[in-house]
Amino acid sequence: MYCDSVHITSGNVFNLAYLSDKYLVHRLKDQCILYFSKVVLTCENAAYFASSRRCLIPELQDTAMLMLQLMPSEASHSRIEHDVLRQLLQKDFINLTEYDLFHLCLDCVEHELKTMNGAVEVQRKDIANEMKDLVQLMHFPLMKLEDFTVVSKYGFLTDEETRRVFQYICERDHYTDDNKFWESKELDKVTAPVKIPMFNHG
Repeated sequence: MYCDSVHITSGNVFNLAYLSDKYLVHRLKDQCILYFSKVVLTCENAAYFASSRRCLIPELQDTAMLMLQLMPSEASHSRIEHDVLRQLLQKDFINLTEYDLFHLCLDCVEHELKTMNGAVEVQRKDIANEMKDLVQLMHFPLMKLEDFTVVSKYGFLTDEETRRVFQYICERDHYTDDNKFWESKELDKVTAPVKIPMFNHG
């Protein structure tokens, strides 16, 4: 490992990265990270390697997470685990609209519940429970009015939270007084125990 003739392959890159990190062989570690990003990492496996449980080297995990941030829709079919979704939602940049990000999380949560329970269908309350911490990290006020109208019907927000987001969006987009969606009686049907930092969207 201390010589200049180490041959990095897909089969040994993780072991070499771990050893070079442990024994502070920085040049080899950098080569492993470069090999990983150019040869091993793909859109399909980025979500897998972005998990700290699966990738023990922080730099490799960060590289996978960056690809996931840039191309989340490409990785969605491989199903993103809950802990990775949380990490993704805390990033400053994701190449996806808030509306599409919401549905990505919803799809992955539903798939994970089906896999865990071996069920074809899952209970709505179970989905809401698994979505609770993810919802707290979403920036609903950044959505378009028509998109949030769809999202609000899932019932993950309280009546008050839903009204506040509708009010913010309508005032932001200069809707007239005749379009006060946040006062619609339809919103009375929306109930959920979720509390979120609604306007903490930087």
